[in-house]
Amino acid sequence: PAYVEETNESIRETEAFLQYIQAKGTSLVHPVITPRFTPTCTSKLMQGLAELAKRYNVHIQSHISESHDEVEFAAHVHGERDTNIFERCGLLTEKSLMAHGVHLTPEEWLKLRDRGTTIVHCPLSHFYFADGMPAIKEAVSYGIKVGLGTDVAGGYSPSMLNAIRNAVLMSRGCLHTSCSLGLPIAPNGIGDVLGANKSSCHETLPKQSRNSSPNSSINRNSNPCHGANVALNYIEAFWLATMGGAIALGIGHQVGSFEVGKSFDAILVSLPPSIPNPNSQCTQKSSNGPNCKNACSTIPSPGVNPCSNPISDPPCALLKASAESHIDIFWTDSLKDRFQKFVNLGDERDIAAVWIQGRKVVG
Repeated sequence: PAYVEETNESIRETEAFLQYIQAKGTSLVHPVITPRFTPTCTSKLMQGLAELAKRYNVHIQSHISESHDEVEFAAHVHGERDTNIFERCGLLTEKSLMAHGVHLTPEEWLKLRDRGTTIVHCPLSHFYFADGMPAIKEAVSYGIKVGLGTDVAGGYSPSMLNAIRNAVLMSRGCLHTSCSLGLPIAPNGIGDVLGANKSSCHETLPKQSRNSSPNSSINRNSNPCHGANVALNYIEAFWLATMGGAIALGIGHQVGSFEVGKSFDAILVSLPPSIPNPNSQCTQKSSNGPNCKNACSTIPSPGVNPCSNPISDPPCALLKASAESHIDIFWTDSLKDRFQKFVNLGDERDIAAVWIQGRKVVG
């Protein structure tokens, strides 16, 4: 069948792909080795891919502990959990990015941290398939590298803005259910980038018995930590999508923020003009003065222009422009308010220009 290939053929074609991309000599496109996930790969293949990743100094990406079914399937095929499989085959490195990690054990979370492996949080996919919610804010507080992803085939949207919003929503769910990593109180000074409360979620999960079968069913209700300061806000989720992703890829010194010396990778966000303060303009047509002749009396509904001459009546023109937008900006909105509205309500219509490495590519 078309979806099956021999191990040696797979390794040969993967190496040819690595050579092809690296021969392009571009800093914008890099190859990545992608074993689908452990149940569909033999140990020989994964070991061969790990050797290629080391030889060509490239990243590795795969899925880890995404769902109960996936964890149990991996154990059925290989006789052990997928974290151990990846480690045994040499695929847990500082250049490895593992999507999901929803059902990692406490020991496995610390193993990923010690190997420098990144967890890519894909909240929309988790809502659909994962049967659980990882405590991402707690993971960051332990110094575990975390980036934000879309897992394109695992949800309805490839938009990182939607990923940001869903990360916030999923973390809010952690306030009402069990989603601790099950780790003890985090030591002081370890990567508390997002300000997670180190003492709020510290009860330790029951450890898996060393004598238990890898095929044994998982205790889906063993997590004792409810609530705690695990909820992300929109700023923290935006950080995961930008700086978190840059750190995850090992390029945090080059991109991810507007620090001096970094590459200028940026978007220009264009929001509608502010709806003017009605108290600072003429709001009654009966008011005295020539400037009040064509003043708007109310904020218009979308598509409705109550102004008799919007060109000569700037306040009315602003109201009309705001009414036609999908985002309302008010005269009281600060820069932070506007940023929040873009993160929570914006889309590609609000992106006026894009720069990559200082070069304008859109707009």
